[in-house]
Amino acid sequence: MSPSMLDVPHRLIETMHEMIPLDLYPMGVLPIPTTRIGGTAFFPGGSGLWLQGPDPASAGFPFGGIMTLGQSFDSETGFGKSVRRGKERQTSGTWGPLVRLLWAAGADLQECFFTNAFMGLSAGDYVFGHKERNDQPFRSGCVTFLRHQIEVQRPRVILTLGSYVLVCEASENCSVWKKSKLRLRDLDACPVVEGLPFRMTDGSFH
Repeated sequence: MSPSMLDVPHRLIETMHEMIPLDLYPMGVLPIPTTRIGGTAFFPGGSGLWLQGPDPASAGFPFGGIMTLGQSFDSETGFGKSVRRGKERQTSGTWGPLVRLLWAAGADLQECFFTNAFMGLSAGDYVFGHKERNDQPFRSGCVTFLRHQIEVQRPRVILTLGSYVLVCEASENCSVWKKSKLRLRDLDACPVVEGLPFRMTDGSFH
């Protein structure tokens, strides 16, 4: 694997620590440890890159590709198991249905950046009911960092996973969707949104 392929995820980790400092993490949510998952895994627990196949490094970072945006990463216990395994399980949980969906849509998995809206780990082994959703300072930090992730990748498509659509809070044009607990079923009338603007740091929109 080419070292340059991981340069972008490494820089994202550095920026994440700047935008979401330790004192913003609420009780029950832990920062990602220095030791991360070496193989295929969602960011920030891993690189967020698809590292399967004979020559994964040939694709490089998927600038302009698909951002596959989960809600939040794993529990402390689940993360530890993935570190020891060397990757997240690709046949069950989020990965199994997701990979089948992307393949059915004709997507190249090496053109995807697999990441999350909320950073950190749930303490212990409980992965559901994350406390970060209602902690406004932490939530705001995650929204700011999500905008940065979008600015770095400049994705042509953002595929949102999970029940909470934090990406709406990162856009300039989603005021009608801004709720503390917006769910995908709230968007049944319009599940696909085109031309959603995100303001970049130079004032332009992507």
